[in-house]
Amino acid sequence: MPDPNPSSRAIFFIGIGGIGMSALAEYFLYYGYTVGGYDHVRKPVSDRLEALGAEILYDDDPTLLPEPFRADQPGLTVVYTPAIHEDNGLRTYYREHGVPQIKRAELLGQVTRRHKALCVAGSHGKTTTSSLLAHLMRRSHLGVNAFIGGLMLNYDSNNLLLDEESDYVVVEADEFDRSFHRLTPYAVIVTATEADHLDIYGTAAEYVAAFGTFVGLLRPGGFVIAEEEAEIHPESLPEGTRLYRYGASEQCDYYYDRVSYEGEHLFFDLHTPDGVLRHLELGTPIRINVLNATAAIAMALRVGLTEEEIRPALADYRGIHRRFERTRIGTDGPVVIDEYAHHPGEVRRSLLSIRELYPGKRITLVFQPHLYSRTKDFMEDFGKALSTVDDVILAPIYPAREEPIPGVTSEALLDRITSPHKRVVPLEALPEELEHHSFDVLVMMGAGDIEFEIPKVIDHLRRSEQ
Repeated sequence: MPDPNPSSRAIFFIGIGGIGMSALAEYFLYYGYTVGGYDHVRKPVSDRLEALGAEILYDDDPTLLPEPFRADQPGLTVVYTPAIHEDNGLRTYYREHGVPQIKRAELLGQVTRRHKALCVAGSHGKTTTSSLLAHLMRRSHLGVNAFIGGLMLNYDSNNLLLDEESDYVVVEADEFDRSFHRLTPYAVIVTATEADHLDIYGTAAEYVAAFGTFVGLLRPGGFVIAEEEAEIHPESLPEGTRLYRYGASEQCDYYYDRVSYEGEHLFFDLHTPDGVLRHLELGTPIRINVLNATAAIAMALRVGLTEEEIRPALADYRGIHRRFERTRIGTDGPVVIDEYAHHPGEVRRSLLSIRELYPGKRITLVFQPHLYSRTKDFMEDFGKALSTVDDVILAPIYPAREEPIPGVTSEALLDRITSPHKRVVPLEALPEELEHHSFDVLVMMGAGDIEFEIPKVIDHLRRSEQ
């Protein structure tokens, strides 16, 4: 397997504590590289990497750099995340000494050329689908390496799987900033091409076109498994590759039906070109994940997994942190669902799936919009999606990297919601606000810092139950 830089086996990660960067750092430590890095604060993942042999700085002073990572070392690979500003001391040091700095996506692209890369892309659903595919592969005779965009609950909340005996790597392929164009896929799943990141792409057409470019990067003999409504066209694929469809309709190559619940256990049948896998149990019992499971199983079958390998692994799949992660308050108290959904289509499908799992139950939703630009671009769609529940609490918009946009507020979004009970509440006031709501299921949804309020809400509810 080729080195990132053939003349060196030393890699320095600027922003090593991020979820994607730390996974790459651990991968290259596992394969025998000298790894160092910088982050502005110490995190649990930093301790883990140091225990594995990484040398990490928490001060951006270049004079503190260990010898293998100094600018005069031939062939040193320096990787950075845009989360670390370009005026950072170490980024400035390497730039002034003429050391090239590459983005994380470029290094991940090199990883995809070391293995047979099974890449999962899409505007939503890719983290669950890629983690489930990785789990199925891990439990099979093929094994797997995997880079996932969330923490896998089956593997001690890790986002990385390693197997030096496996030819395969599962990669969550991120379309933000066109990062997935750096990858070289062996096979691809496309979960959805509903417009997103219009601050980057400008128009929905440009967003969809980026997926056409991505599937055009397939290796010879590769294939794409695309959701039935995803805008992927055969002419986008290289010669000698193939497009398959998955979904709920019988016109698909892979489709599901007969979804049923037995208590809180979910079962379904999966139809394939070679037959039917009947009464499969899905460990995360929510209908939206049946579609994700259909994609993952289709890919698993195509690369050589057997039904005997797939069936038990599917049943014991526990999911991803912050993807339909449930906590029961007491014995008979409410269920709190932590859900990462932040795209209007994903929000709508998640809420409908939760309603199906808990028929007749009182559902309260706390939703934190993510990004001013996304809220502006999809204001009407968010309003319709959020109106599928009767009791909605909106938190202020989480800005992430963005500056405010005039007129784009949670109050403006509230006006588009038709639910009978709705209001805007600061996150810090949630525990007290929830005392005025009656619910059997509390959904805490969003991709921002709402996740840090969820433990506080759970503690408050537990004290209230005592």
